[in-house]
Amino acid sequence: WQKASAWFVEEEQVFAHLRDPFHRVDVHESSRPVTVSVDGRVVAACERPKLLFETGLPARVYIPRPDVVAGVLEESERRSVCPYKGHSRYLTVAGVEAAAWTYEAPLPDAIKVQGHVCFDDERVAVELGPPRAQLPAG
Repeated sequence: WQKASAWFVEEEQVFAHLRDPFHRVDVHESSRPVTVSVDGRVVAACERPKLLFETGLPARVYIPRPDVVAGVLEESERRSVCPYKGHSRYLTVAGVEAAAWTYEAPLPDAIKVQGHVCFDDERVAVELGPPRAQLPAG
């Protein structure tokens, strides 16, 4: 391995940038409803998403695989590496190339999203409903 500025490089290919000790990844369980659709067709609906918050990035919604409609996901050739979450595999969603991704063996900071799918809200419609108030009884 050869270090070139903030990137790992092997034979002129970039793999991932170096870890920043001040960068955070937090994953929280939520009861907010979420619906994902492609051209008006619902491809996923969930009442138990995980919300991933990462320094400098917008919050991402991760949905358990069983809450995705069967047959709408296909493997994509695209892959990426994040020094905080690990190796991701991209998925084609109802014909939209690389519109979702998953971490099958995430790093410790993101272990709670294992077995979940994140949809790219710039490629498909991701609607996160309002929080459900938990009012105390009495």
